[in-house]
Amino acid sequence: MKTFPFVNIWQAGCATGEEAYSLAILLKEEGLYERTRIYATDFNDAALEKARARIYPLERVKEYTLNYQKQGGKAH
Repeated sequence: MKTFPFVNIWQAGCATGEEAYSLAILLKEEGLYERTRIYATDFNDAALEKARARIYPLERVKEYTLNYQKQGGKAH
């Protein structure tokens, strides 16, 4: 993907968006974010509203952060 001038990614069934945000973090760390467009879709309107709001329970964010750090995430 690093050789492509532009990348489009479609995540079907994104639910409340955690995976799409994780993908964005990975792309940022690899220097691809600025030339990537992520399309995250779902058929559940309520889930999409939660994804758009980008507000998640603190306990889940703590868990996500710990998992990110355990797997060698570059940002702290």
